Amino acid sequence: MDDLDRASEHEMAQTQRLINRHQQSSKIKFITSAHNCTLCDEVIPAARRFAVPGCQLCVNCQSVSEQGI
Repeated sequence: MDDLDRASEHEMAQTQRLINRHQQSSKIKFITSAHNCTLCDEVIPAARRFAVPGCQLCVNCQSVSEQGI
């Protein structure tokens, strides 16, 4: 096996790793965020819904929830 064969095998292995990574990432489900907070019914801004996929609470209610108040 010469350098060209080793380089070719390395390239094929790298390509397969990238294909596998892409296939795994495409299996990730997108989680829908709520448009209104499930506790106080305030509108959740689009920026928060984009930044925190799957969010169900507005910033204020989330903060209170995390503090355990």
